[in-house]
Amino acid sequence: MLKAALLANALSCVIFGMIFVFTGPATAMFLGDPPVWLVRVLGMGLFLNSVHLVFVARQAEPKKAVVMYFVMGDALWVIATVTLSLCGIFITTTAGSWVTMAVAIFVAACGIIQLRSALLPQASANGTAFSAR
Repeated sequence: MLKAALLANALSCVIFGMIFVFTGPATAMFLGDPPVWLVRVLGMGLFLNSVHLVFVARQAEPKKAVVMYFVMGDALWVIATVTLSLCGIFITTTAGSWVTMAVAIFVAACGIIQLRSALLPQASANGTAFSAR
């Protein structure tokens, strides 16, 4: 289950990373009023994160600390999304708010699965314990 969650997380990061980088102005307009440079920087960060997620997902025994790093990143993404949307900061359109909330729910689900796998190693995809290193 851990491997699937990491790969699903990676896929969403690469998709949204590419959208943010290659369609920054349109994405900014869809969301409301974030600066285009910020949208593109977030896109580059998402793409880099996707590479790291795939790298970790391919490991036989991912380190618990690395999985927790992704869990914290997912939690931060969800909290930031909800805060920005509810406060009307950058995410100011109705459609932008709905889509970002839907993405936040997906990201939260990935984070919860990853957290569960980190806390209960037997829940990991291949049944092996995490590396203590």
